[in-house]
Amino acid sequence: RGFQFPPYQDVPKEFIKGGKVVKPFSSALFRVTIGPDGKPASEAVIVVGPDAPEAVGDFAISPDGLQIAVVVGAKTEGGGFEPAVMLVMPFKVNGGAEAKPVVQGRVSSPSWSGDGTKLAYLKQDGKDIDIYRVNADGSSETKVTSGGTWLSPRFSPAK
Repeated sequence: RGFQFPPYQDVPKEFIKGGKVVKPFSSALFRVTIGPDGKPASEAVIVVGPDAPEAVGDFAISPDGLQIAVVVGAKTEGGGFEPAVMLVMPFKVNGGAEAKPVVQGRVSSPSWSGDGTKLAYLKQDGKDIDIYRVNADGSSETKVTSGGTWLSPRFSPAK
């Protein structure tokens, strides 16, 4: 349902502007863990400021939980999103500082292979949305389908 602050009296003063509570970011990616006491704790992996022109889109966590593939792009009029690049980075606090671009373009729906060495994703070129595959380091991009509109690529589980 979106970002919500605690009760007004508990909101940090830096997030109150002109008597109103303002979000500290426009989009973000958090890592949430459940502690031994059963309570959740969140840590920021990527935080995009409220006035920044970019935003975070689709993402996928690697099978070992150590990396994350995330699509980053531009915010558009009316709250839309225009994907521009898929990044791979450590899935940890401030992991965005270590992000490496893997694929450029109108990409979406990343999915990791079972061994964490490859990514499948969608890439739009004109009216077509095809499935592609790339090594996690960005090498060997391969177009898997040709033409049409595909959805949600996933690798089959290892046997």
